[in-house]
Amino acid sequence: MLGRGKPGTLIGLSESGHQHRERKGTQGEENEETMSYDDVEIEDMEWNSELQAYTYPCPCGDLFQITKDELKLGEEIARCPSCSLYITVIYNLDDFLADSKTNNNNNTPNQPIAVA
Repeated sequence: MLGRGKPGTLIGLSESGHQHRERKGTQGEENEETMSYDDVEIEDMEWNSELQAYTYPCPCGDLFQITKDELKLGEEIARCPSCSLYITVIYNLDDFLADSKTNNNNNTPNQPIAVA
């Protein structure tokens, strides 16, 4: 049995009576109900100095990637550049914000102090 929800969404009832949704997207439209391939802790990812990004192996053979700048902005999705898969990165945003504050303090040149 099929009914209509929001435009483009079919709501079906299984034989047990449970609802399920199927998103029928148009070409070029991202599926709203897709899920990440996996949830991965930042500690399980590897820092790649060549890419300047944290990486994690993708089943397609490439690497999921997310940069420190993206993490500092609160981004939690690491994408694979070769396929459509992505993972959700589990991390503590405060760790990256604290790291950037420490780096800013260490990179600040000494300012001369005017003495009268």
